[in-house]
Amino acid sequence: MKDTEYAEKFKNTSMAIYENGLYSWMSNCIADSKYVLEIGTGVGYSTLSMVENKHKVMGIDRNQLCLNQSIDLLESHGYRAKIINTLNIDNLSHEINNFFKGSILDVLLINTDLLIDNSLLEILTLNAIKFNCITAWQLGGFFTDSNGIKKYLQYIFSAEMRQICPDIFKKYHALLATNIDDRDVDWQTNFQTVIVDAGKIALENSIYKIAKLCLYDDGCISFINRISHLTEIDEILELTKSIDIDKVFNFTYLGYKKHEHASSNGINILSQTENQSYYFIASKFTK
Repeated sequence: MKDTEYAEKFKNTSMAIYENGLYSWMSNCIADSKYVLEIGTGVGYSTLSMVENKHKVMGIDRNQLCLNQSIDLLESHGYRAKIINTLNIDNLSHEINNFFKGSILDVLLINTDLLIDNSLLEILTLNAIKFNCITAWQLGGFFTDSNGIKKYLQYIFSAEMRQICPDIFKKYHALLATNIDDRDVDWQTNFQTVIVDAGKIALENSIYKIAKLCLYDDGCISFINRISHLTEIDEILELTKSIDIDKVFNFTYLGYKKHEHASSNGINILSQTENQSYYFIASKFTK
């Protein structure tokens, strides 16, 4: 799926989530957190809800088009936001420090991918930047070529990942040895399960590493996961809890909300079907 297609489809879905008050519900789960690191801003509706609820947000997304839409959305509601990238380390450090020292910005957006770019974490730790909360809401991933997929899978199924999620590794390990041809790549059909299920675990593990370094002592990680049926709650909660390798956080299940989504353009980016209801479940890790 191309970046442009993903941004457009996700816009329709996230707009419906925002209009139904679900992002506001998610924001209320972290009501006491002033500085928030948002992993995966999408097109900005979750970010908008957080700043409406008085949070100051530093958001990360690898899709430049999504970030551009985020800026337009935030500014149309009267908020100040800016996009930077990680190419210029000195500028990145300067902008981040300013954001935490009285900047007029409500939101600082960074165009990067935490799975393959370590520069952001290096800057955060070097400057002793701390957050009250890290949000990981509705995570997934996408690629446009076979090389990206293969690199991603290799990262997911590193030795460390195999220890964290052995069942996922057994389920998908055969793909690592597959010679994937660009002409055969169909993100939605062939790799959706790998990227959404296993990719979520890999990215959440990155969040766990950031949390150990960049959260205040009483800070938290806020997770929102999507499920199709309430019978899946126990499974996804157990999977989420397994991220805390060192058992340094207290895990809390916060509840769920149902969402009815009627797709206006043929595909709902989250459910992949029209007019399908699903559930958001909220949980958090507190230091």
